[in-house]
Amino acid sequence: MRIIAAVATVLCLLPENIPAQEPIRGLYVGRNAIDVRERAENAAFLIRNYEPNAVVVDKKDDRGIELTGEKFRIKTALFRLSGAYIICRIVTFKDTTYAARKPELYVHSRKNPTLLWKTSREETEYFLDPSLEGTFAYIRDVTVRAINDGCDELNYDYIRFPSDGNMKDLFYPSGEETPRKKREVMNRFLERLAAAIRARSPERAYSADLFGYAAMGRNPGIGQFPEDFERHGFRTYGMFYPSHYMCNEFGVPDPNTNPYVVVAQSITAQIRYLIRNNIPPNGWVTAWIQGFDYPNIYGCGLDENGKGIKGEKGIRTAYANDTKNFRDQIRALRVAISSPEFKDMRLKESWIVWHPSADYRKENFEPKSKER
Repeated sequence: MRIIAAVATVLCLLPENIPAQEPIRGLYVGRNAIDVRERAENAAFLIRNYEPNAVVVDKKDDRGIELTGEKFRIKTALFRLSGAYIICRIVTFKDTTYAARKPELYVHSRKNPTLLWKTSREETEYFLDPSLEGTFAYIRDVTVRAINDGCDELNYDYIRFPSDGNMKDLFYPSGEETPRKKREVMNRFLERLAAAIRARSPERAYSADLFGYAAMGRNPGIGQFPEDFERHGFRTYGMFYPSHYMCNEFGVPDPNTNPYVVVAQSITAQIRYLIRNNIPPNGWVTAWIQGFDYPNIYGCGLDENGKGIKGEKGIRTAYANDTKNFRDQIRALRVAISSPEFKDMRLKESWIVWHPSADYRKENFEPKSKER
């Protein structure tokens, strides 16, 4: 109890909200890792001594479990003391916990309307119906608590329609389920959410995580259009994980084996798309990059040399323990934004690393003394 009281006292002396940093170089430390002492301390160590200057924490996680109030302040104290810019991840429409209280807000099964639709038989992953007033009120209330807790930035993940599972079995209580309505529904939600944020905290930064293909303007059918998010004030963070690209994308048989090409081409496509829609990047381009080992989700396999790591699910390409693959993503981002095509825009490199267990190696980062 004395330790908790001491931490709380220190927190009272810290600024509740620090200015947005340019560029953001963040580490994701999720709910499953923030309570693991060595993982949290390692992230704080990297923030103090290496490139990272920000941390992404789960304010509302994939299950819908919310971290708020004194618990939030205590669990983020180490990062705040290390000078981190604290980004609060709010998983938006993917949510399981709230279903026990408000099942009427969730997507249901068309075959059996008494059941909630889920992404698979094995996983209990439910989705809220974005069209319903109750859904907006729920996310708005989570947002207000995040602002009150002192989050430096609000980051909305899964702010999209479902993409996996038996899509033919989807039934939206609102009736607004047709593809042509998805953009309209999302725009309405974004407009209202942005207005709620600005009314409560006009200077607060807020962002959204976009599918890699959506960020490039490919329209994967999930209601994510970068220009719509940007027009409502959301910073758009493309999830450019090489393991999540289709086989032969950018001319690479397995994109997972060539992170440089994947990130360089993705960033270039994203910037070009925004420019075509009269929304040039506002000084920096932020990308989620891969810090985890995983097989290509489309089963592309390995390159001709058979490089990779054997795992339970097949062959994984190394990133967490392969400094070259990891750094190639940052190098690609750096080169892309400084290319002759974009040099007059003077864009700044900005990235966030995703590792589900927050297992980060210092060898993958440059010391602060060597930062560019």
